[in-house]
Amino acid sequence: MPTVHEFRRHPRIESRQLPLGIFEEGRRLSGVEINDISLGGMGVLSSERLSEGQEIDFSVVLPGGEMKGRGVVRWAQPFDLGYRGGVEFKKLGFWQRRRLGSFVGGTLEWGLKTRAAHFFDWALITGTVAVTGLIVLDRFGVSLRDLSDLARFFAWL
Repeated sequence: MPTVHEFRRHPRIESRQLPLGIFEEGRRLSGVEINDISLGGMGVLSSERLSEGQEIDFSVVLPGGEMKGRGVVRWAQPFDLGYRGGVEFKKLGFWQRRRLGSFVGGTLEWGLKTRAAHFFDWALITGTVAVTGLIVLDRFGVSLRDLSDLARFFAWL
């Protein structure tokens, strides 16, 4: 038997338990399920015909919420009583991609490991808290100069 070499950019995981909806031009395809999923796309099984280049909208329920996006069928072939194919994600929002990255445990689109991505989450939250704090201080009439003077006072002690 010949050896098959796969050249994948993203690790995939088998996941037939995830609820999946595939829509073509607003019509929901029947009898579809996920075979596997990665950050780049998903393998699907369908009782309806899939064809290469077919554009679809999809909805997958992941732990933590629903992921909606748009994809393109990159390959399709008859399988059992239906079809199987590979769907490449084309339009997927930032937070959907983050949720998917947490689920599959791979790398994010720009090559960051999820651990590094958690650092950026922390930085985003910290920055949000800092800006919110400045807004609250401004409401009470405290300026940055007042904070600077206060910091120098405590440094002097």
